[in-house]
Amino acid sequence: RAIACAPEFLHQAKDARLPNAQQLPLEIAQLTEAFWAMATKLGETLERLRQTNIEREIAKQRLESAHSSLERALAERTAEIERREALRLQSQKLESLGRLTGGIAHNFNNLLTVILSYSALELDRCATDDRSRKGLLAIRRAAERGRDLIKQLMAYSRASDTSAAISLPLQDSLRAVQSMSEKLLGEDIELKMNLSASDVSVCAVPHELEQVFLNLLLNARDAMPKGGVITVETTVVTDGSSESGGSWLPSDADLVSLLARQGVARVSVRDTGTGLPPETISRLCEPFFTTKEQGKGTGLGLSTVFGTVTSIGGFLRVESEIGKGSVFHIYLPMTDKASESASHGSPRLALIKPSERALRVLLVEDERDVREAVTVALTAAGFSVIEARDGQEALTLFQRQAGRLDLVVSDVRMPNVNGIKLASVIREQCPSLPLLFISGYADKQDTGQHFVFEDNLLYKPFTTQEIVEKARAIIDKAGSKPAP
Repeated sequence: RAIACAPEFLHQAKDARLPNAQQLPLEIAQLTEAFWAMATKLGETLERLRQTNIEREIAKQRLESAHSSLERALAERTAEIERREALRLQSQKLESLGRLTGGIAHNFNNLLTVILSYSALELDRCATDDRSRKGLLAIRRAAERGRDLIKQLMAYSRASDTSAAISLPLQDSLRAVQSMSEKLLGEDIELKMNLSASDVSVCAVPHELEQVFLNLLLNARDAMPKGGVITVETTVVTDGSSESGGSWLPSDADLVSLLARQGVARVSVRDTGTGLPPETISRLCEPFFTTKEQGKGTGLGLSTVFGTVTSIGGFLRVESEIGKGSVFHIYLPMTDKASESASHGSPRLALIKPSERALRVLLVEDERDVREAVTVALTAAGFSVIEARDGQEALTLFQRQAGRLDLVVSDVRMPNVNGIKLASVIREQCPSLPLLFISGYADKQDTGQHFVFEDNLLYKPFTTQEIVEKARAIIDKAGSKPAP
């Protein structure tokens, strides 16, 4: 043990104990010398083993530390992969729901077009004291309410009329909503507006952007059944990395990349309500999802917010804590200058003097009830209507009526030859013939083709007055003959 612990002791012991070699027999002296040489070598070997054991222990500790770090990194990476996969599935789910709601909107818009058209025609025929007039007005109001719900569905599926977007001051939209919401919020809700001093303009459809802010205010109100404070703040974002925390919608939102391209404004709506659990936040933008009692909500408010904001290139971020409230951040791309039309309003359609003969309209619509309703509306306004059940039949009628048509009114989505293909053929053969498209649902797949809708697209459901005025305006713009 002494040899293993202190090899130097061997030399000291040897010097102290080894007698003079001349005093010992030769064999004993040699044996003693050999013993001490062996002991010294053994001590050195044991010292090296001790040092090796120390190094091994240090290496073992480092290995265990590296193993723990690797396990933590692996756990974090696995959690990140699972989170991204959950977000991907959620994104796919929202996309599928968007397509589903868009399809529903298309079908219901066809039905509502028929109801609105015939109710308007019958109301025009009824005397003011007619007993049936009250029922017709109720039918029209119900159809108009249905149209509003469908607009929310289309906003969620990003199929709204983004061609109507203009550059408008953000503060003007918020102030308009402020005056509109005073009676809706109630006396026990305090609304604070902290608007940025700088002029901020965004590109959006005015009434859709106002609907976004109104929906968020009403959502905040419902989260505070006992009253509270709603604070609306606006600011210009300069550092994307500082905008963190909460859940981003959509999940792949990239604020830093958006800031690299253009300026971004943020609108934050904060409440002091009950807060939202994480499982609710993940479903906020699903259409028809609601945490309210039955009959107190459609489940379309926040899905409309999501659809409208993302359709103009923006994002949402939601922060919430149970018992302390929630804050909805909306990030909107900024534009340089507000359009004049934002402050002066949209121009009214010009009506044209009656003509000596009825102008000929080729109407192309695959839904029979819609086709008949539009025919009745245009005929009542003095147009001569030629009906086609689909694009193929319309091409045949177009060849027969070449040079004698004043307007083509066509649905966008039809079997065989759709409205886009039909328009391409007509424009090649008769570039001056005006075209009016009617559609219950037109998405990027439609507008992304070589034909551009411009301002000749009318969304269903529409009234008889709207289709007649749109037809007259397009004929007038094209420089055609006067409409009736």
